[in-house]
Amino acid sequence: NTTMQLGAVAVTVSGTFTNYGVIEVNDSGSVSKTDSARGKFVYSKIDHTVKDYTSTASEYDYYDLTIDSSGYTQTAGGVLAVKNNLAVTAGTFACGSSAVTVGGTMTNAGTTAVGTGSLAVTGTTSNTGTISAGTGSFTAKSTTSNTGIISLSTGTVTFTGDYASASTASLTETGAGSLYFLGAANLTNNTFACGTGTVYLNGSSAQTLTTNGQSFYNVTLSNTVSTAVTVSGSMTVTGALTVGANRTLNLAANNVALSVTGATVNNGTISGNTSNETPAAMTFSGAYSGTSGTLSATKGTTTFGANADLSSTTFTNNGGAVVFNGTTQT
Repeated sequence: NTTMQLGAVAVTVSGTFTNYGVIEVNDSGSVSKTDSARGKFVYSKIDHTVKDYTSTASEYDYYDLTIDSSGYTQTAGGVLAVKNNLAVTAGTFACGSSAVTVGGTMTNAGTTAVGTGSLAVTGTTSNTGTISAGTGSFTAKSTTSNTGIISLSTGTVTFTGDYASASTASLTETGAGSLYFLGAANLTNNTFACGTGTVYLNGSSAQTLTTNGQSFYNVTLSNTVSTAVTVSGSMTVTGALTVGANRTLNLAANNVALSVTGATVNNGTISGNTSNETPAAMTFSGAYSGTSGTLSATKGTTTFGANADLSSTTFTNNGGAVVFNGTTQT
């Protein structure tokens, strides 16, 4: 656990470099080689370029990497591969235009700015600070715990594992970005801003979506694997809703109200509640269509506010009221 602070010294290693402790890059100093099998590098104090030690993407630059530089920015100097864990404890870690991969976990208490680059984390992600995907790509391949801020503009954020927040958090799309949930998406305790982006529910196995009453812009279930998304909480889509072939949007299980402002294209299954004493409503304010698919209407009221093309849809009204209330409809 010995720490070597480099200061302004440039260390040149001609033989094998073995690091059983901590190398702290705290000034203008550097070390010419890395040990990707063990040990930790810490970038602190001032602005630095985080050194790219390897010439190929398949090699690791660091074993453990820590950014601890309150008030300063550490910027990736090229394609970076961290074999074990990345920790941003203070300050900013900026990917710039570089691709950064983490083989272990990521803990972020500072600011991680993906920029136009990419950041992919294999292990769990724990965020109490700010992760900004910008126009780049952030991928959390395991469980994500967010009690800070995760945002994107026109970039892509992918949660391959489950997403949840134990306390107040923010998940924000500020532009037409793409937000993918491949596991359970629990927005409880979240403030969710949808921008003009699209939320993709694309799990290869059954998923749950807990909306916490949040509104979405575009929602797409596009994976062709035959799986269902079971929703809890009201579901409001202010843009378009697309349900792909073999996919099911299950509103029935938890008596969920659905409201879609834009167009709905359903080539899978949308199922409303048919058993509750006060079944929730389904409202399609925009045009409804599909080249195949099933619409199992709520036992309450299903409303079409624009053109409704049910010619290729298996439609069941389940004893509920079906209302067509558009000014001009076909």
